[in-house]
Amino acid sequence: MAECGGGKGASAGGTSSRSALVDGHGRPINSIRISVNRECNLACFYCHNEGDFHGRRTMTPGEIEDLARLASDMGVRKLKLTGGEPLVRDDIVEIVQRLAPLFEEVSMTTNGVRLAPLVPALQEAGLARVNISLNSLGRDRYVRICGSDHLDDVIAGIDASIEAGLTPVKLNMVLLKGINEDEVPDLLRFAAGRGAVLQIIELEIERERISSTSYSEHHADLGRIREWLLATGRRNGVNPLHNRERYDREGELDGEALPAPVEVELVMPMHNTGFCANCTRIRLTAGGYVKGCLFDRECVEDLLEPLREGEGAEELKRRIMKVVSERKPYWNEADKISEPDNGGRGT
Repeated sequence: MAECGGGKGASAGGTSSRSALVDGHGRPINSIRISVNRECNLACFYCHNEGDFHGRRTMTPGEIEDLARLASDMGVRKLKLTGGEPLVRDDIVEIVQRLAPLFEEVSMTTNGVRLAPLVPALQEAGLARVNISLNSLGRDRYVRICGSDHLDDVIAGIDASIEAGLTPVKLNMVLLKGINEDEVPDLLRFAAGRGAVLQIIELEIERERISSTSYSEHHADLGRIREWLLATGRRNGVNPLHNRERYDREGELDGEALPAPVEVELVMPMHNTGFCANCTRIRLTAGGYVKGCLFDRECVEDLLEPLREGEGAEELKRRIMKVVSERKPYWNEADKISEPDNGGRGT
């Protein structure tokens, strides 16, 4: 079992090519999302478990480094750490320290519960920025969504991150019908007052579960939010990853002045060919499987077991290339790719 970078597996030998990976649909792969664990200290009812359908293995810090180095050598420039909840791992600072030299940017998605006291060490280790889940500012609603009350801890983590400069801090709000739809103005004020970005995220689910009761009860279409932002704010472009629309909102909000201008980013994945057409990310699950898409159960290759068995870097890269070459848009129209900036869903 490889325990550190430079062990018997991926880090031994191999070339270091910075040429970009491109899949069969012309999408360059420039980022990777790595789940470092499955465990979480919250129980959010909408959690999709990072699409982790394979096994129960756990990677060591050295194994994560070895596999991340492969992606870096193949031209991947950005890495986002996630879980489960990544800060549940006692060795998360070590993991960040190992990975930071390999990429232009290492960021993290976290629920924020354990973030505040770890911010100084994470920043020193090389963490560039954070996305923090904040679905509600109401304590009862927060508990309903997340299963327990850690709202004060999360807000402390947000403030500590902003003060330390882990910016732009993005606040991830999953819009949930019947629960927090009316809180968008409150979250906007909160984000504006702290200089954070509000990222409003559509509840997503696999095709096979769209008819489920949970989805029909809680899925809220972001189209109404988009129309409101178009009417009251200013569109300032898109995030190239997934073609996510960005808006600036300033001035008055419900008769009260915002403390500062605030940026809003919309994440609208469901039935959205434009979202998938602009996906430039591959994923590494907590069990060490590389996959081409969150919900893909077929375009998957095991990297961890071959690494542990001493398979060389070039063979492991071949496995990654296989996933990249076979990945395809989850939402598509006969596999046709829509224009990069289609202003919404569909082609």
